[in-house]
Amino acid sequence: MERKRNRDHTLRRCGAALLALTLLLALPPARAQAADSEWQNIVDVVAGDGYTVALRDDGRVLYTGRREADDPYEAEEWTGVERLELEKHEPCYLVGYFRDGSVRVAGPEYRGRFDLSKYSNVAHVEFAGDIAVLLHKDGRVHVAAAEGDGARADAKAWATAYQLGAASWTDVVQVCFGGYGLLGLTRDGDVLCTDKDWEAEHADWKHVIRLYPDFSWALRRDGTVLGSETFEGGPWTNVDSVYIQADSYFALTRDGRVLVGYNGYLDGRYLDDKRLIDVLSWTDVVQLGFDVNGWARFVPAGLRADGTVVVPQELESSSPGVWNTSDWTGVKRLYSGAYYTYGLHADGTVLGTAGEYGRDPVVDEVRTWTQIAALYPSQTVTGESHIVGLRFDGTLIAAGWNEFGQCDVR
Repeated sequence: MERKRNRDHTLRRCGAALLALTLLLALPPARAQAADSEWQNIVDVVAGDGYTVALRDDGRVLYTGRREADDPYEAEEWTGVERLELEKHEPCYLVGYFRDGSVRVAGPEYRGRFDLSKYSNVAHVEFAGDIAVLLHKDGRVHVAAAEGDGARADAKAWATAYQLGAASWTDVVQVCFGGYGLLGLTRDGDVLCTDKDWEAEHADWKHVIRLYPDFSWALRRDGTVLGSETFEGGPWTNVDSVYIQADSYFALTRDGRVLVGYNGYLDGRYLDDKRLIDVLSWTDVVQLGFDVNGWARFVPAGLRADGTVVVPQELESSSPGVWNTSDWTGVKRLYSGAYYTYGLHADGTVLGTAGEYGRDPVVDEVRTWTQIAALYPSQTVTGESHIVGLRFDGTLIAAGWNEFGQCDVR
């Protein structure tokens, strides 16, 4: 009898274990996928118009979203990538810099396709339409033209001319295009140009540390902005950084003040624009926030050294509670757009409010996020937007416009 009871007990235990295993195997697939998701160990993100691209710590690139001719979806085949960079032009080329020093380009077919496979040791690629300038880590410069139906018929001829002009350049640390040709900044602060007449006229441009796409702008080591001489009260001095938004120019000084220029004028007084006049009164500013795409913002938000955020009082008072950051504290990073303003805390929590032109509905959802290391907002010229958050643990969260699955990052 005792032996029978022991056998029945053993059978019951085995039956319970079998039932538990059956239930475990019957769990919805989503739970199993959560543990095995490829969207883990993310170190960088690119949020574009209708897509999201992520780089894992193993060098693999992930892609989700729209897959049309203008989109860089072929990047999902890349491995061994060190970093990603999205060109500031819509629709954008996506550049992948590989660990072996090579570089690849994905993106809009109508602008032409680039085959850069023969180049190595590349530090940066700069674009001007269907022409790409490759800056090598050793300071040399090469110019390449796009090929295919999207490229201009004379693209190769232009690239050859630029290459001839830059063939002798060495020790270059920055390149950019402008109305006069290709510009190069050397490590010792000299400025080179493929147009020798322009170079001769600007021979006094020495000790430069930064060039801007418009040739009339350069920042010197002493904080002087070359090209600001035409501004009322110019030239600008003691400048730490320059922000160019369409026809608007802003400079952040080393002591935290903000300078404003527009179409060759200083201070915005000629516009009688109270928004700009208010910006000029800001102090202790360490970061200016502009629209991530650079197309809509005219007036910035400002992050102060004490972690507070300031916006023009004219806009804040005209729409109370809409673009209002007066109670924000402890902000470490500012993200600002036409329809949103986000402040990121060191502990990964997020503050959010409207932008200059209104409020994106997704702001309320983003404000609930936690453990966020960085935010990656994207907004189209027609107003659709999505935003991706990179968590401390290397996973992602996304919200907003998801017509093409660009928010499917889990």
